[in-house]
Amino acid sequence: MELTALLQMLVANTPHGLDIALAEINKNRVTKMSAQVLNNKLNPYFDNDHLNAPQIDAIIRALNLDLPLAQHSAEKANAVVMSLPSVPEGDIEISNAFMDMTRELGETCAKFQKYYSDKHITRNEFKDISSEFNELLETVVKAKSIVKAIVR
Repeated sequence: MELTALLQMLVANTPHGLDIALAEINKNRVTKMSAQVLNNKLNPYFDNDHLNAPQIDAIIRALNLDLPLAQHSAEKANAVVMSLPSVPEGDIEISNAFMDMTRELGETCAKFQKYYSDKHITRNEFKDISSEFNELLETVVKAKSIVKAIVR
């Protein structure tokens, strides 16, 4: 799915999305864009008019689409996108986060070794290992958030 089609879908699925996007685009414009023009620009099959980079940025900003767009791109690249959670600051939290991360890594490795001992992994075993990887990723993201919180 190309960016224009994805933006069109996300704007349409957001309550009052077109109005919000239009207001953000027109915020600093002398000549105001109409809703029809924006609809045309969002239509991937309309060849005469396209969104420019500042208009795309305004739509993304106004509708808070950074994460959905990142997730869409990550999905196409078989990658993962996570947003960093808010975390308290402190040495104990940092220490606990690194211990949690190490524990989860050990549990993930142990599950893999157990299931791969016969040199085969079944679908159910893969689901279980995937769950362990997800838990590991959550602890890594949390640790990253804690470290980010102390950046000055």
